[in-house]
Amino acid sequence: MDFITRNEFHAIKQGITVTRLLHRQAILSACKEHKLPSSIVHPQVLQKDLLSLGKELQKADQKLAISLADLFRYYKLSITECSFTSSKLFVLVKIPILRRTNTWELFELVTVPFAWYNQTCAIPHRPLYLAANKGIGSRKAETREISETGLHQCKPYHDQLCFIPHFSSEALEGPECARTLFQGGTVQEISQHCPLECHPSTTMSISEVLEDTYILTHPKAPLYTVCNNITTRLPDQYKHQGSVKLKLDCSCHLETTGEILIPRRFPCSTTTEKPHYTHIIPGLWSHFPTLVIDVHEQHMLPTYSSMEGCLNDNWTITIPHLNLTSHERILQDLQIRLQEAQVTQRNTTAMTAHSFLLYWNIILTVSVIYLLLKINNAFLLLATLPPAKAEPGLLWHDIHLSLLCSSVTIFTIFLLYYLGKSLIQRWRKTTPTRPENQQQEAQSPDSLLDQGAAILYLSPEV
Repeated sequence: MDFITRNEFHAIKQGITVTRLLHRQAILSACKEHKLPSSIVHPQVLQKDLLSLGKELQKADQKLAISLADLFRYYKLSITECSFTSSKLFVLVKIPILRRTNTWELFELVTVPFAWYNQTCAIPHRPLYLAANKGIGSRKAETREISETGLHQCKPYHDQLCFIPHFSSEALEGPECARTLFQGGTVQEISQHCPLECHPSTTMSISEVLEDTYILTHPKAPLYTVCNNITTRLPDQYKHQGSVKLKLDCSCHLETTGEILIPRRFPCSTTTEKPHYTHIIPGLWSHFPTLVIDVHEQHMLPTYSSMEGCLNDNWTITIPHLNLTSHERILQDLQIRLQEAQVTQRNTTAMTAHSFLLYWNIILTVSVIYLLLKINNAFLLLATLPPAKAEPGLLWHDIHLSLLCSSVTIFTIFLLYYLGKSLIQRWRKTTPTRPENQQQEAQSPDSLLDQGAAILYLSPEV
């Protein structure tokens, strides 16, 4: 019979202690990462509990979001909360569930920039996901917008798990834009909910919208696509308006002079497709406000052989947008306009004549008002002034004309009033005055009647 020595016993004891410490450390690490510790909850135990939970969910018309066939995925998700006591460890596992009739899909709002001469325009938005559910028997997809604080529980790139809120959270840019783009709408409807934001920039940008599809904004010439040692140059006339949609096979790459912009992808199949590029503009820039844009059926969008048939050059007047021109750019434009505005001798003479006319009208108006105040029984003169039209270059001319008309009107009325008053005074001086008693009797109708009768009676004797 073999006996272990004292040193061997201490070695075994230390090994057990280290194993327990490592076991405890693994549990603590899993709990800190909010993951399910497999040493405590064995896969067989978890599967048994999930089967029992699935039966209960069926009674409530619900189901497990992650099937039992993908059991080990539960150990990779951050769905666990741990709490400790002096002698026990409690593990709370949040199992994702769904309604049986729901089939949710998650979409991410990705907007691409477009070139407008020396500016870059795009729809501004913060990170936003849109969950769409087209359940059994429903014709229109139910949507929920996830943004702002809702992103704390929706991290599809991290753990491929997203908590669907009971209602849509409001984003600063407004969820109506994402909803309208997803469900489809006319150009006029999209322009109301999705305003563009433009800023001065001609820097080339590349946006990846699909695995083999890219959007080139402000492409810098020359650009080449290289596929199996076959080089093709992209046209240069697409850099001022819109963008270039480039479909590039995995065996091809995009390059410019001495630089590879989009490298080949690996792994890649042996089949090679020819690169395809299309000049695109946003639907908001088109001539057709009733054109329906549906992101799910982009192959149904109209195509044109030239931009003149669809591009609206005056979209900056009809479409809401924000122009973020810098203060330095505004000052530069102002300096250029001031340099272009040349003051000639003719303009100087006209400005001097207008100033002299204004001063003369002021002096004439003040003189007329002073004379009116000096005359007895002065009354208030009212004159209708012609309105000044706010037209470029004619405002000062209309003001001078209004002052001139008002001055002439006041002077004419004053002259007529003065002449009329002089004629009345002269007529009164030439008319003989009656006795005072006759003037007093003439004030009443009865006295006037008696006096008239007496005159008629005395006439025969005369």
